[in-house]
Amino acid sequence: MEEKFLPEAKTMRKQEQNLLLPTLSAVGACLGAFMFGYSLGFTSPALSAMQGEVKNQVFTDIDCNGDTVSSGNASLFSSIVSIGAMIGALAGKTSDVIGRKKALTLASIPFMAGYAWLSVTTSAEQAIVSRVVSGMGVGLSSVIVPVYIAEISPDAYRGLLGTLNQLGVVIGIFGVYLIGALLPHNQTTYANCSDANTSTVGENWNKLAWIGFAVSAMLFVVSFFLPESPIYLHKCGEREKAKAVMRRLWGSQFDTDLALRNLGSVQGSEDPVVNTVSEGPSVWDLFSPEMRKPMIVGSGILIFQQLGGINAVIFFSSDIFKSAGVTDSDASGLYVMSVQVVVTFLSIFLVERLGRRTLLLSSTAGMAVMAGLLAIFFILKSAGNEQNWLALFSLMAYCLSFSLGLGPVSWLLVSEILPDKTRALAVSFCTMLNWTCAFLVTETFLYVEKALKPYGAFILYGAICCVATMFTYFFVFETKGLSVEEIQIRFKTRSSTVIDPAEEYLTANV
Repeated sequence: MEEKFLPEAKTMRKQEQNLLLPTLSAVGACLGAFMFGYSLGFTSPALSAMQGEVKNQVFTDIDCNGDTVSSGNASLFSSIVSIGAMIGALAGKTSDVIGRKKALTLASIPFMAGYAWLSVTTSAEQAIVSRVVSGMGVGLSSVIVPVYIAEISPDAYRGLLGTLNQLGVVIGIFGVYLIGALLPHNQTTYANCSDANTSTVGENWNKLAWIGFAVSAMLFVVSFFLPESPIYLHKCGEREKAKAVMRRLWGSQFDTDLALRNLGSVQGSEDPVVNTVSEGPSVWDLFSPEMRKPMIVGSGILIFQQLGGINAVIFFSSDIFKSAGVTDSDASGLYVMSVQVVVTFLSIFLVERLGRRTLLLSSTAGMAVMAGLLAIFFILKSAGNEQNWLALFSLMAYCLSFSLGLGPVSWLLVSEILPDKTRALAVSFCTMLNWTCAFLVTETFLYVEKALKPYGAFILYGAICCVATMFTYFFVFETKGLSVEEIQIRFKTRSSTVIDPAEEYLTANV
């Protein structure tokens, strides 16, 4: 593609750029992404131990009849983390006040508090509230980690480093599944009634919670050693500090003056004080004409990431496998997540080769097809013709498709298409919508399955994935090879030497 937006950008990208410190910093920040995934996957190994077989209900103040927790409470324990994530996502704007680095430190605190509380609780109310608290850390991390990585990454490696965020998420999910399977399943008996009746609690879920606390504490410590985002420093008028961090991140030969000129050309001046504590962007700025297109793309792609049904698959994968006739659901869940880890790792290298748009189109189309195959499986099963191999193949391929594009690329795309001056606030808003949809999908999955039958539920998710494919085709243009500044200018100028259906549609209709 012809470099027609910022004439000096091509020269800047050709400079020898250091990758070691940006990679180490991105990996450190991804401890937040790991805890994001750990929190999502926590319920799969923990719920069975919490519910137990007869009277081991940690969720309730057990009466002496040994009543079991309801499936509604178990579902709420799984999905309530999304409520906390919504709150945390809205708090993501604090990174405009305290900085990206301190915001990562802040994100570790609700993780630590939530998991420490959960590890010692014996009541449903406290367990659920602790999940809300840890969910706030999830929301903060889902905003701050991709923004931080995008702002410390050299343009040539922004896609590669940006997809580390989703890799951290899936490793977190896989990690909690694996640890839950390896930990002993012994049970401790607690007397809580006046007579001989007792309640028992599986020990492994307490240990899972303490491990979550330990990793959160690691994030807290590591965050103090991370460099601040140079873009954030520039926005606050700290020009010399921004230049020093750029040289530290990207090498002593990096042309910092050129980089700051390019930032200034997009923000309106070469040395702006755009986003100080007293003059930050407001919510109304997100609805300004210049924000309309990037907000449509960013909000839309994160909404479809959840409405496609991936969280329902992750949260209830064991039930899906049992319904499919696969008896060893724990092993099946580990297998699914191992595939996600491998494919997400591969996407790190594909995103700069094939491009964001290509991966998103392939991903959403693949998810639509696999959701349709899952629907066919359940139709055949209802007719007495079970094809368990089809369920296993379809579910695995569905997760593979998600991990190839919609999972890793969505967060990367949102972090790079939104303007610097409103990025934290805009990503917070888009992420809040993402977690709202996550809560709705997770909380309604069982009801949708009951109302539409399993095949109907997957037909619905497949149809949504088809809409997501069309949305990507018409609204998402390729950002591979463009600097963050060039992306903003492309939104504004409506000019390109490449025929792009998405850009043509945006130009004509938005």
